[in-house]
Amino acid sequence: MTRTDDPSGCGLLRDLKELASAGRGPRGRLYDAGVLSVVGQVEASGGFAPDPVTLVYGVHACLERALGVLEAGELALAERMCRARGWTLEEGAQYAAGVRDAEALLADYAGAGG
Repeated sequence: MTRTDDPSGCGLLRDLKELASAGRGPRGRLYDAGVLSVVGQVEASGGFAPDPVTLVYGVHACLERALGVLEAGELALAERMCRARGWTLEEGAQYAAGVRDAEALLADYAGAGG
């Protein structure tokens, strides 16, 4: 994807918004909400700030697959982030996966905007 000065002209951004707004994605409504949070930032300000909630995805994957090692405090931080939003760790991981994927797809807009 090549970044445009006007995010409204970005076909990928429009497609992501349309798919996530439909709420019928196979990855669930929280995943779609995560995608929309990034899309909304790009639309509003021309860019996005990386969301620390993506930590929840990594922690959940590590626990679920017994792969990797968590750093001290990562599990507690991930659980606090989820509790603050009224989510379980699994629900938080679904949302965080949407954020993570949207941030990767829209990487040209990272840190941009105002």
